[in-house]
Amino acid sequence: MFGSYDKITLSLVNAADIDGKLLPFSLTLPVDEEVTIPSELASVDVFEYQEGFISGGEIAFSIYVGEKSTIDEIVDMKDGIRMKLRDEIEIPSVDTPVCYQIVDKSKKIYATLEENDVVVKDHDELREAIAELSSNYRAFTAATQKIKQFRKTNNQ
Repeated sequence: MFGSYDKITLSLVNAADIDGKLLPFSLTLPVDEEVTIPSELASVDVFEYQEGFISGGEIAFSIYVGEKSTIDEIVDMKDGIRMKLRDEIEIPSVDTPVCYQIVDKSKKIYATLEENDVVVKDHDELREAIAELSSNYRAFTAATQKIKQFRKTNNQ
């Protein structure tokens, strides 16, 4: 990260709809303009890639559009809206955090959540989250450059 030629890239990748179908949407942060989001986008991964002495990348976390709950909490709601699971989803227990959207009068559960995942209510909140993430990433890269410059300045 602080090596002379190290570079960190943060991107939004693997955008998908509620059924897991990939969508043509990706971004490399930071962004300066308003982001256009496909209307059916339900999830996107935040991918961190580090290039330098050691190169590699990983999904840092995912952002989901919908509501966060557990199966146990959904059953306890007793609101008359039935539950529907997306095909090929595995839910380890009734206490596992999940993300759902109300689709065709059903709570469609389409993802299990990891500890660092983020859930936003709608695309407006997603745009806000992307703008905040972009701003924080811009500040991070500026601070990293200042540290690199500090090292160079004080090494002479």
